[in-house]
Amino acid sequence: MLRRVRFDLEPYGPALISRARGAGVRVAVLGVAGDAAAVILDFRGITHASYSFIDEVYGELLTMHTTGRLLAGITVANAVPAIRSHVTICARVRAPRDPIPA
Repeated sequence: MLRRVRFDLEPYGPALISRARGAGVRVAVLGVAGDAAAVILDFRGITHASYSFIDEVYGELLTMHTTGRLLAGITVANAVPAIRSHVTICARVRAPRDPIPA
């Protein structure tokens, strides 16, 4: 059975900003995730998250996932529309691209 971990972001405050803050949270997520097959980033209670924070947490985890170094999946739950928009943009930017033909 695949183990899923829900990581609650609310203890980090209602506004999550800065790449540095995101790096610290990403380290915490990895510490809790261990050998989990999937991680759910729970944004319940978070009213604002900057794109740099989202990119540092979600984007880096997504990159680790797509390169086979982490997890079967990273998902987001309970995000307000502005945060969900940042996540969507981040996923598009971080998505693996086909090589450009020579």
